[in-house]
Amino acid sequence: MKNKGKDMKKILRTSIIGLVLNLLCIFGLNAEALSSPTWGYSLDLPEDFVLADRNGNSRYLFQHSIQAVDLQIALYSNEEFDSPEKTAEHVFSQLEMQHKGLSFIWNNKKALLAMVEFEYAPSEKYQKKKLAGWLLVVELPKQKGNLAMLSYTDKEKAKECEPLMISSLDMLFTDINSYFIPGPVSTALYPKTGKKEINYIFNGKEINFSIDKSDIEANKSVVNREFELLTIYLNHKSVFEAWKRFYKVIFRDAWSRIQPFTLAIQMNFPEIMEKSGINAETTASLLLELIQDFKYVRDRQGSDFTNLPQAVLEKEGDCDARSLLMVLMLKQMNIDSILLISQKKQHSLVGVDCKSETENYFSHIGKNYTMAETTAHVKLGEIDDRLKSGADWFVVDFFVDSYIRE
Repeated sequence: MKNKGKDMKKILRTSIIGLVLNLLCIFGLNAEALSSPTWGYSLDLPEDFVLADRNGNSRYLFQHSIQAVDLQIALYSNEEFDSPEKTAEHVFSQLEMQHKGLSFIWNNKKALLAMVEFEYAPSEKYQKKKLAGWLLVVELPKQKGNLAMLSYTDKEKAKECEPLMISSLDMLFTDINSYFIPGPVSTALYPKTGKKEINYIFNGKEINFSIDKSDIEANKSVVNREFELLTIYLNHKSVFEAWKRFYKVIFRDAWSRIQPFTLAIQMNFPEIMEKSGINAETTASLLLELIQDFKYVRDRQGSDFTNLPQAVLEKEGDCDARSLLMVLMLKQMNIDSILLISQKKQHSLVGVDCKSETENYFSHIGKNYTMAETTAHVKLGEIDDRLKSGADWFVVDFFVDSYIRE
């Protein structure tokens, strides 16, 4: 087993080869490109990770160019280790780690998450450094083996770098279903605690649905973590891509938490249905009216973003929380929509793939999306003249779009 490629201890060493690999990096930094068909996983890493070293398709070392965080990825066949626990014990032993962890189930597979501390020096010439971070081990589908991801930094910087380290592990995907559930770290740290029944008034009608008691706190933790991570990109060339990822991470975590609400609306409002499926214009108008009635709330001392389960239950939020919620719910009804963000206007809008009485459209990927304002009581397609310039906006696309737009 020791001879089967580089293990985590060996891959800590970078070299001139790593510099070449940075230039010839075959991986992109999004979930679509950073993937392994052989092993069956994908990652959406935070911006500015670069590939520093690799060995075949089973060992990788990524290094972040803003914060001093390394991310190691190692894959083990079932013949090597047949469980996340045995895989983790191998890593703990190999790097002589102190560790505190828990086993859990994610995406119907076994997983393990641990906080770790260890010491390392590239050779005897160097004094050992104290390192700290997180180890995630996930059982891959179809009995392909186990994926181990280790993110770490200098021990004294561990708290500062924690959002980057955890976010790097949490945006893991192992099959189609995993795009629609919270990430493995969020699942481990915020396990389900029991259903809470909700009675809700929507468009003058009472609807009933349930959420998990942990949903608000769990999604809030993701919002706060990703906001803290986003701040490291301020005044940096990657800020807009990082900003897009901020919404994508929240969207992914919130999907299954919001879905019971969306299903309750579909079941209780037959007028949104027609023979060919859901009427996009009627549905978008109904959702828009609901969200426009939300109380306008901002938290300028924190993330300035209301987590989506709270936005639904408390009927509150500012422009981007409202817009992201509407986009998510429309996509759950299989209606193509886009999130529009403007730094210049400090505002957010929704674009819906439907007709309207106005001609206020935003063109994207060959489609004209009707623009929707979530913070003023106006009809679908009606927006302030000052917001109509397409040059002021950038679009956030989501992982699910490839399925909705087929």
